[in-house]
Amino acid sequence: MLLDVALHNLRRNLRRTYAVVLTVAVGTGSLFIFHGFNAGIMNQYRDNTVHSRYGHGEINTAGYRDQVYEKPWEHWIDDDAPCDSSC
Repeated sequence: MLLDVALHNLRRNLRRTYAVVLTVAVGTGSLFIFHGFNAGIMNQYRDNTVHSRYGHGEINTAGYRDQVYEKPWEHWIDDDAPCDSSC
């Protein structure tokens, strides 16, 4: 009985029903887009923080930062010898 009355009211003014359904659909779509945009921005913030050397630790040989190497990949750590007190 109650469902019949509700459907009758929806069919009584179709333009208003379509307008309300369209408004709800646009609002819901906007919220989904806004959520995706915010999630993307937060992922970019995280990636930028990690890649700007704040998220990863670095291990270098003693004196590595004191000079500039033309081919830095040739100056990697060769063995796992313990570091003395100057490290």
